[in-house]
Amino acid sequence: MPEELSEIPESYLPTNVHLLHKEKREKIFHQTMDKILDKILVRFWDLEDDQSSLILDLKVNIQSNEFLIQAPVQNGYAKLNLRKGKENRITIIQIPIALLTIGKSVQLTVNGVIVTATRINKETDDIQNYSLCFLQYVFLIWNFMDAIKEGDILRTNVCLKTMIPLFYCHSELSKYLAECIDYIQKTEILLSTKMSMKVRASSFINKSGRTGKNKPADIEKENQVKLLKELIRGLGSNKTENAIIGISKAAPVIESVVHQFDEEAGICELRTTHKSRSLENDLMVMLEKTRELDPFSNQGRSLHSFKGINANPVYTVNKEKFQ
Repeated sequence: MPEELSEIPESYLPTNVHLLHKEKREKIFHQTMDKILDKILVRFWDLEDDQSSLILDLKVNIQSNEFLIQAPVQNGYAKLNLRKGKENRITIIQIPIALLTIGKSVQLTVNGVIVTATRINKETDDIQNYSLCFLQYVFLIWNFMDAIKEGDILRTNVCLKTMIPLFYCHSELSKYLAECIDYIQKTEILLSTKMSMKVRASSFINKSGRTGKNKPADIEKENQVKLLKELIRGLGSNKTENAIIGISKAAPVIESVVHQFDEEAGICELRTTHKSRSLENDLMVMLEKTRELDPFSNQGRSLHSFKGINANPVYTVNKEKFQ
């Protein structure tokens, strides 16, 4: 555990916490988790308007001469004041900070002179940044999975809005980005209130009717199409139009009969012969390795495959262009 998180007051974690009532334990849990999440949860962008205190360390290359410059950030741009000639004329260069990822070079042409700027960070830790970036994806996926299982029609749109920057960061032409925007526009703007609720509610299906057992309707439809393809493939040379229509209508009944027969005959689904370990053993191994690695402390470590990775998964998105 990093030093910041180890400073949790002892009042948050009393020694007799296992003897307290449920309400008191929940309060202690939320207090502790709030402090931990404040340290590991990364905001998509720096939402503060005042960035005058933010200074970037840059390595600038001008005509084969390298300089180390500290560039102040104003209005989302890193400003470089370069002096040229005997008259010491000052040339101001503005570079969007979204382009200045650690280790990545940005090349500009100023008055016919090629200027290359590279952001450096002496205190960066690739393992720490990788771990924090990984957790951002984990939080988003867990939230989306929970919203689906609960059939939360309102939280679904919130999750889609949160994932839009991620898809945009991957590709401006991402089809998943277009689907997110399309779903949000239809359910919040274009459709009437009644039709919007119908579309949201029909996005989930609950075959068992139990609480927390919802699943996406499109996955259920894909499973049905997979079943139909298997039945149609089984027709062999008898794949006439009438045969395909008949087998498609009988597919639900065939699936029910086969499933019931398998249950009564005790036929189990074929699975791998590998034995699965208990969750408790896996957690103990993971905790032991995590303590050795200490991923949330800054030790200046580097990763070969993820050198210069940022803790923010959408750091490379140009905020002004995205809006």
